[in-house]
This record gives sequence, structure tokens and C-alpha cells, in this order.
Amino acid sequence: MRYIAEHLNRARYIYRSEGAISLLKRLFSYLFSYIFSYEEYYVLHHFVGELNEAEFPPEDNDLTFKLITSNKMADDWAKRTGFDFRDQVLHARQRLDAGAVAFCVFIQNQLAHNGWVGLNQKSKNSIDPQPFRVNFSEHQGCVGGAETAPKFRNKGIMAYNWVHINNYMKEQGITMLTSIVATDNIAVYKAHTGFPSVKISAEARHIKFLWWQYWKETPLPEDFKLFG
Repeated sequence: MRYIAEHLNRARYIYRSEGAISLLKRLFSYLFSYIFSYEEYYVLHHFVGELNEAEFPPEDNDLTFKLITSNKMADDWAKRTGFDFRDQVLHARQRLDAGAVAFCVFIQNQLAHNGWVGLNQKSKNSIDPQPFRVNFSEHQGCVGGAETAPKFRNKGIMAYNWVHINNYMKEQGITMLTSIVATDNIAVYKAHTGFPSVKISAEARHIKFLWWQYWKETPLPEDFKLFG
């Protein structure tokens, strides 16, 4: 029942924030992906270093950052605020149970942005099931599942959240995070490449048909740049 409830909550959120057409497109894409999908990605390496929050100020100052590491913490936050962010993020409960960490930005008790980090294979799979390589034994992790609510896009919130992710990873002794972004998602690339510590390291191709899947990464030159 919880599985159905989570999907219904997510559908209601998309309908309210993006409209019926967007909901139908997402529903069709989601259902069809169980049969066949062909996707191309860039593999990004985010090197953890020194980042100053003051250098990446969001346009809206009336925001709250919250790091959530468990469903117990999410329950407590929901009781305190009267708002449960997990109702808007599909599989949020499963991700937290798997050990993933949620980095959330709230504006007036609305979820403006959320991103996720996994520091082991189980939590990585809960965030992003595509089989890109992450060397967890070498103080590395993965980052993914990022989403900004439509009404809060282009306001610098993703960059603001990334500074918090970077600084938390530094405290944990993590040296690099890996993520993948679809090759046609230019907006996300521009946001990520605004940080000098981000490198596009490879192209990846993912093909899935029913239970069979194929994944291949092709390294890119050291000086590769998407723009310019």
C-alpha cells in the first residue's frame, strides 16, 4: 500500500506543479522504460574541496537547508514543520533506509530543491540504478536524484545546495563524487560546470530491453569541455 501511496503522492505533486500534460508525458515515459530505454549520459566527477557559501548566494534568502540521514529524522522534521518532503520525492523512504543522505532546501515549508548522496553500493543503487562505476573504497561516493521545484528554478538554489553537499563530504573525508546527467540536459550541465572542481570524464550509453541491459563508458580527453 505504501508503494501505491508514494506514487499517487508523486503524481499529485507533478500535476499541481507542472500540469496535466507533463504528468501524462512522465507517466508514459515511466511505463515504457520498463520495456525499452536508450539513454546517453556524460559522467561527471565532482572533486570535493574548499567552497564558500557566500560565493554562491541564492536569490531567495528566506530558505532553510536541512540534511536528512534517516526516516526517523524525516519523521521528526515532518512533525516539526507539518510538511513531509518524502511525499514529493519518489522512493525517498527507500533511499533513506538504504543509507542515502538527503540534502534539502525549503522555502516557506515548500520543498524547493533536493539532492542525494550515496556512500556505498546499496545507497548508490537506491539513488541511481544505472551501473556507472564508483570506487567507494577510495573515499568516493555518488550524487544524484537532484530536483528543483519548477517555481524555484533559475534562482541559484541548486548551487547553494551543492555547497552544502561539498562541505559535508569534506567533513566525512570524501574526496570525489560521481554523477551522470543525460546529454541533452544542458541546464544541469551549466549549473554543475559553474564549479571549477567538476570534470566531465566520460560518455556513457545505456540500453535496456526488459531484463537485459548494456552499459558502456568511453573516457573523454582531459581537456574536454562541453561549452567553448
